[in-house]
Amino acid sequence: MKGLSRLGASSPLAAAPVLFDAAGEAAGAGCSRLAILAQEKLGDVRLLLDQRLTASALELLLSALLAAAADRAGLDHPVSPQEAGVWICGEAATSGIFDAQEVGLLLRGVSLAQAAAVPEPLVTALVDEVARFVAA
Repeated sequence: MKGLSRLGASSPLAAAPVLFDAAGEAAGAGCSRLAILAQEKLGDVRLLLDQRLTASALELLLSALLAAAADRAGLDHPVSPQEAGVWICGEAATSGIFDAQEVGLLLRGVSLAQAAAVPEPLVTALVDEVARFVAA
C-alpha cells in the first residue's frame, strides 16, 4: 500500500473507494479502548443470558465491569478478577474515584461471579447496574 501511495494519482487505487479507514475511526470514536471493550462485553453478556449460560455471563459481566472501572481509574489494563477485591478495597475505594454505591457494585460483581449458582433476578439486576456503570 505504501508503494502504491507513492504513485499518487497514477496509482490504480487512486479512484478506488476507501472501505476502512482505521485512523479516521480511531479519531472519531471518542471512547477509550477499555470503555469500548466494556461495552462490547456487556453486549455479549446479554447474548449469553438469552441462552441461559449464567456462569459464563457472570464471568464476562465481571470482565466488563472491571474494564469500565479501570478506564475510570485511568489504568492501562483491567485488574484481574483474582486481584479485584484487593484493588477495590485498597485503591478504588480510598482514591475517591468511585462513590460508595459504585464500590458496592464492584464488590457485588466480584462476589456473584465467584458463586457457584446465582438466582436469575440477581443476575438481571446486576446486568442493569453494570450497564449504567459502563455508560456513565
